[in-house]
Amino acid sequence: MLLAITGFVMIGLLMYFLLKGKAIPMSLFVILPILGAVINGFGLADITEFVKSGVSTTWSMAALFVFVVTYFGIMTDAGMFDRLVKKLIGVADGHVLGIFLVVVLIATLGHLDGNSPTTYLIAIPALLPLCKKLNIRITALMAVCCSVITVMNLVP
Repeated sequence: MLLAITGFVMIGLLMYFLLKGKAIPMSLFVILPILGAVINGFGLADITEFVKSGVSTTWSMAALFVFVVTYFGIMTDAGMFDRLVKKLIGVADGHVLGIFLVVVLIATLGHLDGNSPTTYLIAIPALLPLCKKLNIRITALMAVCCSVITVMNLVP
């Protein structure tokens, strides 16, 4: 029972500090779980084992994120997506709704494997130049991707 309460308190604190802008997210993701483990009576050996277990299951996805963001950043700076962005703007006739329909289509196709990080890695970096060109907020792009993922997770 204490573990569940500690978990909910940690999530609440995390959301509070992030929404109020009172802490750096990376520090919260490191400090809060360690404090929660200490409060629940786990020792240094247990915490070290938790860290090893967590890192061993997530390092490959973290490496993928690093390389994808780097790749799309370099390709965007090199102008690789300029022609595609101009074409999509022409197809959508500059309307934001048309752009979001493109986002929905790409996110739907990207989520056919059922893996949410893959969907984000395909949709966000590829469509970021388009959104910047049309002055669309990145949070709106993310919200549309999250909505598609939510719906796609209900599909068997």
